[in-house]
Amino acid sequence: MKLSIPERCVSLQTALIPSSTQLTMSARIDGFKLCKDFLRERPARITTQLKIFMLLLEFVSHLRFLKKITRLTPDQCRIVLLYFQNHPLPLLRKGYWGLSTLIKLSVYGVPESYQWIEYVPFQGFSRTRGQHEPK
Repeated sequence: MKLSIPERCVSLQTALIPSSTQLTMSARIDGFKLCKDFLRERPARITTQLKIFMLLLEFVSHLRFLKKITRLTPDQCRIVLLYFQNHPLPLLRKGYWGLSTLIKLSVYGVPESYQWIEYVPFQGFSRTRGQHEPK
């Protein structure tokens, strides 16, 4: 199955998680598959709300910088995202946090990122001390 990654999502990844530039295209595809699977388990209205929020991101990007979000620098993209993160309307803040969570899932959910975020997957507890025991 071929999955294309929207440029907009890659731009958001780079803005929210600058070290995500280390991901290979294969890891990015795996990350976005993870997001699609996650959204597939949610009500269809969630996906619709995310699409509308992405349109709002584009609109604010055009208003603020006269550019598509895919043409913004990571710093400019962060400015657009911060507008929503700190917005007085709770619904827009909720949209930001929902999208941010998905973008982070697409990066931190793939094993390729584990090394550079220094994540060690949990292997279980030691039977004698109840402490984490790497295998």
